[in-house]
Amino acid sequence: MTVRVLLAAVVALALVGSALPAVEEAQLIRAEHELTDDAQRIEAAAAAMVRSSDPVPPGVPGARRRLQLDLPESMDASIRLGSPRDGRLANATTIRTQVAGRQESIHSVDVPIIAAGSRTTSADTDPLVLRTDGVITLTYRVVDGRAVVVASRGFKTGDRTNQTYAGSVPVDG
Repeated sequence: MTVRVLLAAVVALALVGSALPAVEEAQLIRAEHELTDDAQRIEAAAAAMVRSSDPVPPGVPGARRRLQLDLPESMDASIRLGSPRDGRLANATTIRTQVAGRQESIHSVDVPIIAAGSRTTSADTDPLVLRTDGVITLTYRVVDGRAVVVASRGFKTGDRTNQTYAGSVPVDG
């Protein structure tokens, strides 16, 4: 009887051990899908602002969307918003998503999105990199003579903190 119990335990451990790689792969695929969903939500919010609002100069309240982003837990995941790497500026942005150990996914967006604090819309501006859950605020502004969507974390807008409008803007889920 002891031999049977021991044999059953060994077989059970072998089955669990053989299933773990499949479970880990499924977690990585799910994390990639969550990041893609977040990228699509950012794109949809930015495109909606461009379609339905007018850009305003810095310092003037304008169209604003707040999105709650839930990056995959326990994964080294990131979302990077920035200019296309090919140097073209036009009216485009790339949203790059990546889970550690996996290939980067690139989403092309037909809306110019720049990081808060950027004084220029040139192709060499620093990207906004998101590595943790939180709220991202998108604001439709005129920067460097061009209409762009400015992306920021939390309540930061431009180069100053703006608590005035933080509570009055609903978070899109």
